[in-house]
Amino acid sequence: MESSILERNDNHHKIFHSIRNYLEDETLDTVYIAVAFLTVGGFNLIRDALIKALDNGAKLSIIAGTDFFQTDPQSLRSLFELLDSRDGCVLGIMSAAKHQVFHPKLYCFGLVETGVISIGSANLTGGGLNSNDELSITVTVSKDSEEWQSIMRTFESYTESNRFWKLNEDVLSEYEEAHQNASPQLSKNNQLVDDFEPAPRRRSKWFSLTNTENLKTLLNRYRESGPASEYYLRTKRNYSKAHEHIEDLVKEIQASPKWLNFRPQAIAAYNHLAFDYWASDGIYGQAWRVLDNPKPFVDLLKMLSDNPEGTARKLFDTALRIGRGHGIGPNAVSETMHTMYPSKFCVVNSRTAKVLARFGWRGKKSSSSFNGQDYSEFNEAMIVFKDFCKFESLNQTDAFLYFTTGRSLAEPVRDIRVTY
Repeated sequence: MESSILERNDNHHKIFHSIRNYLEDETLDTVYIAVAFLTVGGFNLIRDALIKALDNGAKLSIIAGTDFFQTDPQSLRSLFELLDSRDGCVLGIMSAAKHQVFHPKLYCFGLVETGVISIGSANLTGGGLNSNDELSITVTVSKDSEEWQSIMRTFESYTESNRFWKLNEDVLSEYEEAHQNASPQLSKNNQLVDDFEPAPRRRSKWFSLTNTENLKTLLNRYRESGPASEYYLRTKRNYSKAHEHIEDLVKEIQASPKWLNFRPQAIAAYNHLAFDYWASDGIYGQAWRVLDNPKPFVDLLKMLSDNPEGTARKLFDTALRIGRGHGIGPNAVSETMHTMYPSKFCVVNSRTAKVLARFGWRGKKSSSSFNGQDYSEFNEAMIVFKDFCKFESLNQTDAFLYFTTGRSLAEPVRDIRVTY
């Protein structure tokens, strides 16, 4: 640690003075800010310095909390308009959670050789940066130091949280409406009757269709390919049969509360799903774990059947928690969700994610690390892609993406090795 400074707002110095100085440093390359509250007053104090940093090529990542609706929509919209067209910049909010308030006050500035970390009590508000009696500790460290790397890991954990929402027009509009509706509900203690949770997003910030001329050429080849047509019809039949197996098993589950009564049916059903109807090699390789203990899979089916109106994000995250450690990962979860609700949810695997990246997908390419937000974004991208290609279903969309890989469209031969 090279140096440290204790800062507060007083008659001689304001915290925003230091922030502006770092933002205007010509050697600045990255900025990371995470605060509980963000207001227009705070934004206006550093607005010009933010613009200068962006014009100098710095990449900005800013996260604000939404607890108690203390973050005002005007500040978010001003930042959104400033950052939306800038490559490499991130603006997001943390949705509220019961009994857990998002409450950091973190300002980090990456210079050419050093990193500046400021942590204290000051939110990005007029009071926090200018008039309140705040206290912050600012340290300068090497960017190779464990202190800087630890802060980077912490910030990354915020963006990977299930509560994090990358701001787009839909999320911003919903927050504006929720903020307006919530204002009369604020009590003397600033506690709210309802916290903010964005609705499922209708347009993905992580997908905008590109490479359309090449796509049209591939679509023509696909529609003229006999093997491709046969492959899609086969997968369509397979998913129909898989749906029947799951429906039958759900009926067995609902008819009897005793696990042992339908354990054989659960094993038989998953045998067919993993070895006959679903195409993922990852599921095939992990099937023995599910077949050895199919109870988590049954719990997954119960959860999905009990929540037909659930969002992609929440269902996916809940399903992962149920299946964790039992051979039910992102691929198996998405296959199950698609089988049960084929018009609503897509199948995700690394193959389709990598192919979709050729046409504008900017999210994760490895499905094994997907969480609910990743899957929700990917699902929306697949729906947009389906509509552009005029496919009849998400299943056909997946079949087309598989076709573009050039891999064999022949039906795989798999042995059912588990009996009961």
